[in-house]
Amino acid sequence: MSLSLIGLFLNWVIELDFKRKWKKIIDRNYLPLFLAGLFIVELFWIPLSEDLLIGLNVLRIKLPLLLLPIIVGSASSFKTKEWRTIISAFFVGLLISTAWVYLVSIDLLPTKKTSGTIRDASIFMSHLRYSALLSLAFILILFLALKKWANNIFCFVFGLWLFNLIMKFSTLTAVLGLFVALTIGFLIWLKIENINNKKTISLFIMTFFVGAAGYLYAIINEFYHIKNQERSEKTHSVNGEKYIFDFNNNFTENGYYLWENIAPKELEKEWNQVSKLSFKGNDQKGQKLKATLYRFLTSKGLNKDSLGLSKLTTKEIKLVESGSTSVIK
Repeated sequence: MSLSLIGLFLNWVIELDFKRKWKKIIDRNYLPLFLAGLFIVELFWIPLSEDLLIGLNVLRIKLPLLLLPIIVGSASSFKTKEWRTIISAFFVGLLISTAWVYLVSIDLLPTKKTSGTIRDASIFMSHLRYSALLSLAFILILFLALKKWANNIFCFVFGLWLFNLIMKFSTLTAVLGLFVALTIGFLIWLKIENINNKKTISLFIMTFFVGAAGYLYAIINEFYHIKNQERSEKTHSVNGEKYIFDFNNNFTENGYYLWENIAPKELEKEWNQVSKLSFKGNDQKGQKLKATLYRFLTSKGLNKDSLGLSKLTTKEIKLVESGSTSVIK
């Protein structure tokens, strides 16, 4: 990513012809300068940064906000042949990387991270950025299929593959971005194409999208909605161990507060009797097992003690050993 940005900037400088580039920016109503101005906002906040080195590093990371709008905004539009070359190269890169990422996700290739989540599979860049690229590719595939610029079988298979990976990563940024893009794209397509029963089709598709949005909202709301509004007043477990609390920590798992009603000694004793994995060791994903167990018990609304553990089924014990931190996917 950094090399491509450096290459684009050097190419932009070596090309010269700045008079033509300035005219392009004017023709585009100074929009490239406005977008580049977002970087200036970051620059103005540097003196207020608590740590100057971190602030400067943030500027370095966000340098594309300054350079890309000016470089792209002052360039001549690509010809159809050039667009096809760029998109083809993008697809080839994605085909290779997605195959690699998939093999990492099923543990056939090593990963560089050990968070124990699907984000570990994104070894080339941030899983958020990678998911956004997958969503962009999915939109491009639909566009190529509608324009009949690519083989329909390829578009269908590659599109299905991309959609599967987007769902596998399940990043809200990519899913919402894809959802908004599909909605807007559909409305534009409906407007420019000569199609019968536009109103009926629009109503059907919009009902589907609204239903999907409502379903997604319900899932998210259910997971983050606080189910026990009042913090626990219990002081000891059934077996008499004094609970550990941290009422300043408001982390939740499936709507239940995580850092309350924890009896580590009796939980360790009972866990080591039902599992071959040590309470003080790691689960099968390399995470601290006791942390996984705390979160899993919390997700079920159970106390982190021997009584809570006794309510887990054999299948759920296996889930904890495998690294599952919640009873809800």
